[in-house]
Amino acid sequence: YRIIAYTYDGLKSAPSDVLKVSTYPKPPIVMNVKATSNLPRKIVLTWSPIKGVKYYKVYTKGFFGFTPIAKVKGTIYTDKIEKNGVTKYYKVTAVDKYGIESMMPENPVMGSTLSLPATPVVSIMRGIQSVKFILSSPDGRAVKYLIKKDDGTKIVKIHNVKNGFVDKNIKSDITY
Repeated sequence: YRIIAYTYDGLKSAPSDVLKVSTYPKPPIVMNVKATSNLPRKIVLTWSPIKGVKYYKVYTKGFFGFTPIAKVKGTIYTDKIEKNGVTKYYKVTAVDKYGIESMMPENPVMGSTLSLPATPVVSIMRGIQSVKFILSSPDGRAVKYLIKKDDGTKIVKIHNVKNGFVDKNIKSDITY
């Protein structure tokens, strides 16, 4: 830059010495952003730290593009979603002590909440006064089952059933 002073009458001063000015550089783009896809009702984001960063801004894709959802001091953010099987897209930027924000990465990272376990496969073996249930999980995620028995007058819940259950409390001529 060179600066010249003007008077009201339009007289010019001699130019100043050459001034060199540079803008403060933006922080680097946040790298190694990862998002989980195996947690129930939340997505956890992690990324590599950048020296000299005051905080990070987490963005998610909305109807009109990416909008900020959080300011984070560290390199981990948990997005609590409270729904199963939700997919979301994220970008993370870094902000330095001067408030200068890094460029957004070109590509977002995708995360998702865990979907509901698959409906169990049930095999039934009928006895005279009993019913045996053999249970299996098609996706291998179920570790226990809840059985609800309804005789038309009341519902009985049988908790923490592992792979099978024998109900010996069966009455004749009643549909369960």
